Amino acid sequence: MQKAEPAVPDVLGRRMAALREQLETVVKQLLAESLDPAALEQVDICLLEWRWIESQSARLALQIDARAAAAIHDAGGHKLPSKRSLLKRLLRSPLEQRQHSDQETANILLDGLAESHRLLLLIIDHREFLQRQLTLLEAELEKRFTQLQLVPVGAGEPVDAIVDRIDVLQDLVDGVIDMTASANLFYNKILVDAEANILALTSLDTNRYVQSGLALPHFDTLRQRAERGLLSVRGIAHRRAVLDEAFQRKLSTTRQAGH
Repeated sequence: MQKAEPAVPDVLGRRMAALREQLETVVKQLLAESLDPAALEQVDICLLEWRWIESQSARLALQIDARAAAAIHDAGGHKLPSKRSLLKRLLRSPLEQRQHSDQETANILLDGLAESHRLLLLIIDHREFLQRQLTLLEAELEKRFTQLQLVPVGAGEPVDAIVDRIDVLQDLVDGVIDMTASANLFYNKILVDAEANILALTSLDTNRYVQSGLALPHFDTLRQRAERGLLSVRGIAHRRAVLDEAFQRKLSTTRQAGH
């Protein structure tokens, strides 16, 4: 079986790091007393770059999920509505019954979880960075609004300069809030998909799952809950349905950005 390409290529991590560096520079420019004329252009560039990152991250999350879903489907067999489904399943040829052993299925799920964890780490780092920048930007916005209120009516150019600064700040604040909302959606989707895959691992006839301990810190609580029988198929299915609907809406707005 040919090994799938890595789901989280290094280029995604590099571009996310580069975007954070660029955003940090823009924020510093907006916090300075004299506004750099190129700041507005840089804000637009940052927001466009995030659209590419958002699109690629969404595609990767869907690829990971699709591989895991195919493995889980194969492990569970095809559902047959007939009362004779058990007999039909027993009468299948070995090739029709299963494509992978439980150990092979576990390997696919564990590889997918490792890829999901790596993507999750990128999302967590970016989300924490965005929160720090949002705090700085909102404080600066408040400062500029206060400054605007102190300028005499009809002051002309001083008012125009402050308003221009506020407009650029507000554009970036809106962009950072949108990025944060998107990162939160990715975070929740990755976690619920991981929860489903960890639950599937517990049903396989293999002990690699227990032995590995997953070694993925952000999934450790899910692993512990699975071992205690605290994960619910119905609960996972409901949350996945809600998140997948939101995720598909988000993906539809970013699909063209990755081309």
